[in-house]
Amino acid sequence: MFSNEYRWDEVSENAVSDWYLPGQGEKYPTCGKVYYQGCLQTQYHLFPIDPSQRGKAYIKKVKNNCGRAQCPECNKKWMVEATKNIEHRIEEGKPSQYRRAIHVTISPPASEWSIFEGKGEYPKMRRKATRLAKKAGLIGFVMIPHAYRQNSSSKLWRFSPHFHLLGYGWVVYTKMIYEKTGWIIKNHRIRKSVGATAYYQISHAGVKEGYHVISWCGCLAWNKIKVSRLKKERQVCPLCGAPTLKVIYYGRGSHPLEGSPNGEYYLDSDEWRYTSRFRYI
Repeated sequence: MFSNEYRWDEVSENAVSDWYLPGQGEKYPTCGKVYYQGCLQTQYHLFPIDPSQRGKAYIKKVKNNCGRAQCPECNKKWMVEATKNIEHRIEEGKPSQYRRAIHVTISPPASEWSIFEGKGEYPKMRRKATRLAKKAGLIGFVMIPHAYRQNSSSKLWRFSPHFHLLGYGWVVYTKMIYEKTGWIIKNHRIRKSVGATAYYQISHAGVKEGYHVISWCGCLAWNKIKVSRLKKERQVCPLCGAPTLKVIYYGRGSHPLEGSPNGEYYLDSDEWRYTSRFRYI
C-alpha cells in the first residue's frame, strides 16, 4: 500500500485513513455563491476622483468563502490567510537571540507510519515529532503535517507521512536521534521568505477532519506567547468611507451584474436595497 502512487486528483479516492490534500473535501452549499456588498449613501458620493462615479451607488460583487482547508471552492483563500498568520506570528514571536527563521523536516521511519494511520493516533505522532524537534535544538516553531510525498520523477503522490517546521533554533544531534529512534531530521537552513515557504508547504499539507493543519509549539505556542492580531481590512466605501453592507438588486429588469466578474461597480442606486433592516452610519 505504501508504494502506491497516485495523481493529485486520485489521492482523495485512495486516501489513507482519511488523510487528504487541500481542497479534496466537501464544500458547503453556500461556498462560491455570489453576494453583493455596497454603499447606497449616494448623497455623499458627490466629489469622486472619476466624474462618472458621481451620485452612483458603490456595489462590490464577491463570492462567499468558508475559509476551510478541505473545501474545493475556498481552500485558496484559506492558504493565503494561513500564510499571513504564519508569517506574522513567526516575526512577532522571534526570540531575541535569533534573526532568521529556519525550515526543518522531520520524518518517522516506515515502521511507525501506522501511528499516522490509526484512528485517533495522529496526536501521538505529532507529540513525538514535537519532542524530537526540541531535542534537536528547535525552541519555537509552526508544525505542518504532510501525509503524502511527491515523486520528483513521476510527479505522483504516495503515502509518506512527515512534518515541516518553520521557526527558530540551532539544529543538533540529528545523527544521534536517528540512531536511537529512526526519525530523520533535516535542516533546510535559513529561509529568505517565510511566507513563500509557508505557502508552498500548506499547499500540499495533510488535511484530516478534526485536526488542525497548523500547530504552534515551543516558545511560539499559544500558551507561551501572545502576539498582536493581524488587522483585517475593513470593507468601506471608496467614495465616502462608510462601512459597506450587504445589498440586493430589486430591479424589474435583468440583473445588471449578471455574468460580470467579481469586482467593484458604480451603478444607479434606485434598484438596490440593503438586506439589513437598519443602516448605521
